[in-house]
Amino acid sequence: MLPMPARWRRRDTRHSNGAEYTRIHVSRSARFMSEYLPTVNLASAVPICQRIVHFTGYEVKPADIKVPSEPVRRLGWLLGDALSPLQ
Repeated sequence: MLPMPARWRRRDTRHSNGAEYTRIHVSRSARFMSEYLPTVNLASAVPICQRIVHFTGYEVKPADIKVPSEPVRRLGWLLGDALSPLQ
């Protein structure tokens, strides 16, 4: 797993560093996954990854994140907990 893809910048960005994206990191991470995962033959993982990444942010309450199963929800909690010290 790669750390905080939402903090990676594109060449056409107006921000000076990736930390400036913290406020919008979930939506940027979801967009990054939708672009990157198909290039490594993981297009089928895009929908669930875009949901799981919400466990790392503040935009949606964890209880309101729609996931297909309890194991996927646990994975989301683990991911969110693991990344919380980095935010």
